[in-house]
Amino acid sequence: MGLFDIFSGKKVEDECAIALDIGTEFAKSLIFRVEDGKGYVIGAGRQRQRLSDMQGGAVTDIHGVVQNCQKSLERAAEQAGVMPTQWLWGSRVSS
Repeated sequence: MGLFDIFSGKKVEDECAIALDIGTEFAKSLIFRVEDGKGYVIGAGRQRQRLSDMQGGAVTDIHGVVQNCQKSLERAAEQAGVMPTQWLWGSRVSS
């Protein structure tokens, strides 16, 4: 199974998707466009986590972490000019 096989049933060339990395210090987002089986980053964002949001890689304030992820995604979407909506592994990823 290839990386982009998760878009089963859709043309890979016409897709945009989101990558989200929730770290202890930052929530980071990438928005990328897929063309000819290759991903091209078109937007990036990050938001600093508060000390009370994460401790040692574990979530301690889920509400704060969700807000940080949303801010990170909004910054990436502003840069990209698009907010992708995509079905991945049975759950809807959207703004």
